[in-house]
Amino acid sequence: MTAQDTGTAGTNTATGTGPGTGATDGSVWTAVIADDDPAIAYLMEVAVRKAGGTVLAVTHDGTSALERIRAERPDLALLDVSMPGMTGLQICRAVCGTGGAPADPHRPDILLLSASVQPEAVQVGLDAGAHSYIAKPFSPRALAQRLAEVAGARRSAP
Repeated sequence: MTAQDTGTAGTNTATGTGPGTGATDGSVWTAVIADDDPAIAYLMEVAVRKAGGTVLAVTHDGTSALERIRAERPDLALLDVSMPGMTGLQICRAVCGTGGAPADPHRPDILLLSASVQPEAVQVGLDAGAHSYIAKPFSPRALAQRLAEVAGARRSAP
């Protein structure tokens, strides 16, 4: 079971943990997922679990995604670039403090996912503060591998 848009803000309805408390199921990192396509969001969820993470929330619009990121304080956020409400780029800028916004002190590593993989689009995502930019369609296995790498680097950082 995953926490959905309708879950109580600040409470992980999947595990009962509060903001920033991490996973209780043996995994060592947490994630918030946002994609307006429920099937793609599900594949992201599968990849997070395969990589050893816990999904704190799955949302289908950018505004809810930003709310959940701020409430749940995950280690990673997987964001579709094009969503209603706010784009993944706008969320990235809001969380990372690029584009004039103050940085969130508990900011997660952000992985942007998009079908637009032209070098200019990738650079815009990285400039917005994303840790990685992943092409759609993606292989859940390859995404899980990338997530494990990013989470591992995060855990080993001082």
